[in-house]
Amino acid sequence: MTTMISVVVLTSGLSDRILLLKNLLRSISSQELLPDEVIIATETNGDKIREVAGKYLRGTNVRVLET
Repeated sequence: MTTMISVVVLTSGLSDRILLLKNLLRSISSQELLPDEVIIATETNGDKIREVAGKYLRGTNVRVLET
């Protein structure tokens, strides 16, 4: 049986939250065991969040869900 690791992040796309998101994604990317996927749910600014996630989580499946 294979274990899958998923990380779910709830955030807004507001500029003050982007800095916090960058710090979180940097921390995730530095872990010894990386997640198989990162799901980020936001109500605003999905394109910016995709851009930031792509920078810090290369090679990880990232989904951004705009609610």
